[in-house]
Amino acid sequence: MVGGAGLVGVSLLLADQATSPTSFGARFDGVTDDTVAWQAMAKELAAAGGGEVRCPTGTSVISDTIDLPPNITLTGTGPDSTIVRIVNGARRPSLYGFRCRSGLRVADLAVHLDNRATWVAAFGFTEPA
Repeated sequence: MVGGAGLVGVSLLLADQATSPTSFGARFDGVTDDTVAWQAMAKELAAAGGGEVRCPTGTSVISDTIDLPPNITLTGTGPDSTIVRIVNGARRPSLYGFRCRSGLRVADLAVHLDNRATWVAAFGFTEPA
């Protein structure tokens, strides 16, 4: 849901339409903490019963675990160009920065875990449903 001139209570997700964290305010600039935008998007995806997330080129900084609903596809523009960086101080860190009950599919992005390790989904990763 977004607020603003004439947009109060309007869902940003339409059936069978992909969304992006940038639609919820994520900057992907490698500096700004995009956690709140990812969380807002996750709530919309939960209301829609899942969906496709297309991440742009850039680095998204996340400081807390993002709880994704089932049946999510995360797609970037490539593991060298779309990066999600999990930073120090995450209150509820998970191994990959995302938590999903089932049906998580990831392709063409990398997750950097506090500069210690990198989880790359260059060719795709699917969590069993």
